[in-house]
Amino acid sequence: MDADPDCSAENQGSDNDSDTESQADPDTQAQEYIERVLGSSSQCCQASKCLPPESLSISDGARTSERMSPPLELKKSPVIDETASGLLSLPLELILEICSYLQARFVLGVLPLVCKTLRDIVQDEVTWRIRLLKRIGNCYPVVEDDDFNWPAACIELEEHLQQWAENGRNTEYFSLAEGHFASVDTVLLLQLDSYLLAMSYQGNQLWAGDNHGLLYVFENRGGGFQHIRYFDVGHHSQITGLQHSLGALYTTSTDKTLRIHVPTDPPKVICSRMHSCVLNGISAEGNIAVAASGGLSLEVWKLSV
Repeated sequence: MDADPDCSAENQGSDNDSDTESQADPDTQAQEYIERVLGSSSQCCQASKCLPPESLSISDGARTSERMSPPLELKKSPVIDETASGLLSLPLELILEICSYLQARFVLGVLPLVCKTLRDIVQDEVTWRIRLLKRIGNCYPVVEDDDFNWPAACIELEEHLQQWAENGRNTEYFSLAEGHFASVDTVLLLQLDSYLLAMSYQGNQLWAGDNHGLLYVFENRGGGFQHIRYFDVGHHSQITGLQHSLGALYTTSTDKTLRIHVPTDPPKVICSRMHSCVLNGISAEGNIAVAASGGLSLEVWKLSV
């Protein structure tokens, strides 16, 4: 039985269309796929270039956190100019730390001549107060006046500690025994118009020793001296000699000892010297300390700086 030619033609055309579609689809689909991939890649690249990142890595986050809340820093350099270099570009704490390795007398006398910045640092009273209290670590001074000279006190105290370090091992000692025919009861070193009388008087303070070996401190208030402190400085009998200054304290006694102290509250003994006879007085000036001896002699210590 013959098939209908129209149906056969229609079926053949349908088969041809199906074959054509099946043959064209892979290429078309491939091309469309490539276009989609390239298009999405291009969009991603553009997005990555244009849009800010939504999240950061741990290290990036840490850096962001540091930018938002900077860490604690040392005090800035005293020089405002950002182009400064060298020593003056360091934080102030480091400059003071470097200066602490230099002698106080050198710092006060030389550094102000270098530049205005160092002069301002050296002239700041707080600089010397911090340096001194770091050095001795005690309550100092016993009585602080409004016009207390911190630079001078720091210089004298540091040299005092250096001179009598290791129990005065570097001092040069000799005795002046000739020319005396009785007990030497007192001694006084004079330099220009600076001298002491029976008691040690410094600023508005009067320091005095009693017959029990105790040391008393008086302060001039309203035209009269008021007792404010007393200390046991280690003497076993009466104090016969006393010299107090901003950074040094010397005492002698009939217990035959010379004691060298730091004038803190209470005084700290840094050196003690025993003599064969009683010591009746003490005077120190510059790099010389002289004690009056009951053995008809003067006991002299030449200090090295």
